[in-house]
Amino acid sequence: MVKKITFILAIIIIIETIEQCDEAFDSLMTRMGTEGESITWGEERTAMKTTPFIYLKSEQYIVFCKLHCEHKNQFWDEFKQLVEKEFKTEKYKIITAGCGGPLQFKTNGE
Repeated sequence: MVKKITFILAIIIIIETIEQCDEAFDSLMTRMGTEGESITWGEERTAMKTTPFIYLKSEQYIVFCKLHCEHKNQFWDEFKQLVEKEFKTEKYKIITAGCGGPLQFKTNGE
């Protein structure tokens, strides 16, 4: 029996000030997807070249996780929920996408 292994890239960036964190997140919004497309917060995008990912921005850190489409399974959905549970603060922004979209946005306290 061969077990399927799921590989997830996870990066946590800790930033000194709220202003610097906002600037870093805004910069990320100009380079989304595999082709570095610029998006606007809340913009409807149903087709975008991207692998499954989650960006979670709090007041002083950004969490980024992604995996290849061929590794997406039930674990990825559970992993995204765990990231939200562990890193979401009173003020946050979250962007998620599946293979090729759509982009989904969540926010609180902004």
